[in-house]
Amino acid sequence: MVNIKDINLNNEDLAIFMNKLISEGCTMHSVMMLYDNEVFFERYFNPYNKDTLHRMYSETKSLVCIALLFLVQDNKISFQDKLSSYFKEYITPNTSEFLINQTIEESLMMETSVKCPDWFKQEENDRVKLYFSQKAIRPAGLFWRYDSDVSQVLGELVERITGISLLDYLKDKLFNKLGTFKDAYILKVPSNYSWSDSGLVCKLSDMASLAVFIMNKGIINGEQVLDSKLIEYATTRLTCNKDTGYLNYRANGYGLHFFMLQKDGFAMCGMGNQLTLMFPKSKFIFLCNASDEGIKEHREVLINAVYGIVDKIDNIKHIEPSYELRYLPYNINNELINKINNKTYISLNNNIIEEFNIKIINNNEGIFNYIYEDKVHSINFGIGKNIFSKLDLGPYSNTIGKLVEKDYHYDIASSFMCTSNKKIEIDVQVIDKYLGNLFILISFKDDYAWVKVDKHAENFIDGFNFEGLYKLK
Repeated sequence: MVNIKDINLNNEDLAIFMNKLISEGCTMHSVMMLYDNEVFFERYFNPYNKDTLHRMYSETKSLVCIALLFLVQDNKISFQDKLSSYFKEYITPNTSEFLINQTIEESLMMETSVKCPDWFKQEENDRVKLYFSQKAIRPAGLFWRYDSDVSQVLGELVERITGISLLDYLKDKLFNKLGTFKDAYILKVPSNYSWSDSGLVCKLSDMASLAVFIMNKGIINGEQVLDSKLIEYATTRLTCNKDTGYLNYRANGYGLHFFMLQKDGFAMCGMGNQLTLMFPKSKFIFLCNASDEGIKEHREVLINAVYGIVDKIDNIKHIEPSYELRYLPYNINNELINKINNKTYISLNNNIIEEFNIKIINNNEGIFNYIYEDKVHSINFGIGKNIFSKLDLGPYSNTIGKLVEKDYHYDIASSFMCTSNKKIEIDVQVIDKYLGNLFILISFKDDYAWVKVDKHAENFIDGFNFEGLYKLK
């Protein structure tokens, strides 16, 4: 057992941590912490105990990824294989080319082309058939959206290729070597495949053993069981998953069915706060089971409390923050900028913004020009700073709410960044008597762009909550 004093923690730190979770109303079932692969803290909440087989919900998705990594290692599949090529019986003349061309890698990154309806409410029990019957809304690889259904399709892919269940395959390749997951099982869907996006039931210690394996980059007792480069790739920030302008617990990036965390961490996450958080640089693993379905605030409470433990372990001294108005950090991807600079994109599905272009000037400021209601409008933005200007929409209310005052435009502060090698973000803050935010997120692939605009304001910038597909003019 690790001596907590050797990792800059004491019993009071751990008590404060647990009291925080309980006082905030988190419905905890269990908590476990490891340092350098050894458990140093473990608690269970009656009636749960160390032998409880607990539903892990979407942590199951990360098991699907691990199984696919083994198939890649054994040259049974390639990341660039088209997912549809393994399910040809579901492809019809009406199947979109966007969906047909979606790769395994794009599926693991959740940069998929379709959005499925709630499968519980559909008459069709074959979830793969349901998936491939959907109308594609964009090319795959263009924009991140959490896609639980594609995880089911990927799980069934594993079972088709191996001829055995997802769990039996992982036992053969991994879990028997770890000596864990002996009593685990995975629930099934009506088509008799494993419920691959949500059905894992196992002990907390089983998940801990998997986390140690991942942190050890695929090594068990000196044997390289899974290629370390594949594990590193899966747990690297491969795409921006900031699907609104706001930062939150799940907007730090996404790998291959792994969420990225602050402090160089990554995570497996289940919907009720079944969590496995891994911080390689700190040699720290945090696991918990809970039942906080639908309470997003509790996820943030949990993860932020864990960040506090990481800071303690790393002996981080907090510094005085800057007191400038928030702006997006400086981040320019020159390859992306060269591709999109001063190019015009036209809406393909009657979006409120009819067309747009982005002009970057000296890598420190730029202009977002767009056509709205047949008129050209502009937003000036800074890069690594704010540009202060007027909102080129309106006029709007001034001293009398609801009543529009002629020629009155709100003061704004705007900034820009490249959030990945194919995505940009423009944040517009309204800083007048009336306050609000406008977030513009755009992803580019080939000749296409996917635009998502989020408006958060009272009775102005109305109509600017939308997303849609554009094509290079």
